[in-house]
Amino acid sequence: IDDGPDPESTPKVLALLEAHGVQATFFLIGEKVRHHPELVAEILQHGHTIGNHTQTHPHRSFWLASAKRTATEIDACTETLRAAGAHRTGFFRSTVGLKNHALYPQLAQRGLDLVLWSARGYDTICRDPAKVIARITASLRPGVIILLHENGANPAARTELFNQLFAFLSREGYTCVLPSTKALIREG
Repeated sequence: IDDGPDPESTPKVLALLEAHGVQATFFLIGEKVRHHPELVAEILQHGHTIGNHTQTHPHRSFWLASAKRTATEIDACTETLRAAGAHRTGFFRSTVGLKNHALYPQLAQRGLDLVLWSARGYDTICRDPAKVIARITASLRPGVIILLHENGANPAARTELFNQLFAFLSREGYTCVLPSTKALIREG
């Protein structure tokens, strides 16, 4: 779940996850953590994990960021998470999934694993929860990583989206779990 924390959405998302027995990784933006560090503890208390999602979420420029800028985005977020009480996270998700020439060496130097997704509903731009769910479920299979966001094009429908998606997953026999680093590595 990307782009938090946010005092409006994070508690609601946590309640929905708990109601459905779902575990998730929250990829947090450092600047938002700096403003709402108490939400990091709340996420962790609910048994979820936290990943680094850059300090400033430079979604328009990250793909061309220099090695120095890439390092600054990663390191500043790591420090902000640490100051907010998050223990070492081994996961990093770049903004909008964009990568640049410096990303892999920077992650390797810091022992971070890049985690992207394999099912995406475009929930930040689509206003219709049914369409978002249809896009996600079209890619559904065991081991899939679903990308969701705390907020999106229609924040009022966020509850409906999460409830419908998690109910569908449950009906179909899927369980949302926190993968180990080893499980995220693609062989061959």
